[in-house]
Amino acid sequence: MYESLATGRKIVLLLRRNQRKDGTEDGIEYTGFDICWEDGRPVDVRFARFCRSGIRLIFGRQRPEGDSFLVQFHLVPQPDPLAPRLALPRHIRPRRLYLERQGVSARMYLPSGEPTGFVFYPDDDHRVLEWVGFPRLERTGQQWFDLVALRESRLPVRSVAT
Repeated sequence: MYESLATGRKIVLLLRRNQRKDGTEDGIEYTGFDICWEDGRPVDVRFARFCRSGIRLIFGRQRPEGDSFLVQFHLVPQPDPLAPRLALPRHIRPRRLYLERQGVSARMYLPSGEPTGFVFYPDDDHRVLEWVGFPRLERTGQQWFDLVALRESRLPVRSVAT
């Protein structure tokens, strides 16, 4: 894979398009998905849609076409917001975000301080909580990170020996 992602944590999710979860809130357009494990079992989290920035992170400039998408999400912790960006090919764009613990929950934020719709709770799936770093955050702590999404079609092709 890419060396700069090796220092982070990876989770692979199947995103199944669900138009019933689409919507607009506070002028922000959301695209809905059922979030599942690779085998199709649902992931126990309380969010199920992505804003335009989230969709661009996963799908690039083109809107998603199709019903299901296998995505590797890489989260690479960073010491602070000004840390150097990950060294990746130009077509892969990491996004700098931070997770902030607020008592029992933790929310992802854009670098500008704008909250995202991704809020994590102690009873969410433990694998998701480990991936995002929830257990390592103090009750009022922050963790900066770079987030990279590699859709199945953008994953490197592994050569098969013949």
